[in-house]
Amino acid sequence: MGMGDRTVHSQMFIDHLNGMPSGKSSYLLWHNPKNGNHGDIKVTRSYIKNGFKCADYTSTVNIKDQFPIYSMSGIDRSTEFGTACMLPDGRWKVIERVL
Repeated sequence: MGMGDRTVHSQMFIDHLNGMPSGKSSYLLWHNPKNGNHGDIKVTRSYIKNGFKCADYTSTVNIKDQFPIYSMSGIDRSTEFGTACMLPDGRWKVIERVL
């Protein structure tokens, strides 16, 4: 189930970037009630840079794998800070990431 929740987080991250209000900050929280996994995406700043829509963000996950073999601890608790920009074809690309 952990890999599915990572996919959910990634998809919600993209959907949130696509729907965020321009020039504003925004926040999204998701939770899987079946296993308690959760995460959040915070856009701290959205702006246009060199003609591209960009966003500074913080992304946090708290995902417990069903099988500890996926990771040594069995729990992925991580926060990522970064900047993502929309490419001309509509895809988002993370251009700066700090874990």
